[in-house]
Amino acid sequence: MKSAKKYENYIGSLLNIYFASLDMATVRIRRSLRYRSEKGFRSYSPIIDISVGPFSETRGTSLWTEYDSLANFSRDMIDDMVVQFRQNYEDFGHGFFRIEERTLPTSYQDFLSQSQGVNWNARCFLAIEVEDSGSPKHLLGDMINVSIAGRIGLVIGYNQHKYETLLRQLEYIAYSVEAKKIKFNSKNILVLKPDQFENVIVNNLPESEDRH
Repeated sequence: MKSAKKYENYIGSLLNIYFASLDMATVRIRRSLRYRSEKGFRSYSPIIDISVGPFSETRGTSLWTEYDSLANFSRDMIDDMVVQFRQNYEDFGHGFFRIEERTLPTSYQDFLSQSQGVNWNARCFLAIEVEDSGSPKHLLGDMINVSIAGRIGLVIGYNQHKYETLLRQLEYIAYSVEAKKIKFNSKNILVLKPDQFENVIVNNLPESEDRH
């Protein structure tokens, strides 16, 4: 199995191929999402493993129409991710937590601006964290970061233990929101395994591209 960094680089190259026809789409690997306020770059700027722009990095700048365009362009890929995620959640959740307590996305339309589940003030279109180490608190922080940063927030459990931890933490967040303990929308978060995300991208590449 590739190291996590090699996997990130590989996924970045696949995403570059996938979005090659769109001038506005930019892929970054292990870069911070800097956010400029009136006083300069002073706010917290998390480093995201993989992110797809355009990037909203100046206060008052909203790119929701651009992210809508990217969601429409990526509708098949997003739908494939949603199907995989829902299956992951339901397979693992049976016997661990009540599935009906989590509002899962159903299609790419949940990531369009007219949806209640959308992140209106996202800094990028797609924010991805690849989790192969770190404490549960670290994983929880990364999950919140991708949800805040991206129109779509994706966390990859790079080994079975991290994958299961992420699903439990997502349910913890979702239940806390439903119980009105916190105000946070977790509906833009997806949890996948590394091979699932790789296969989703490869299966949606243009037919003319070399997928190997």
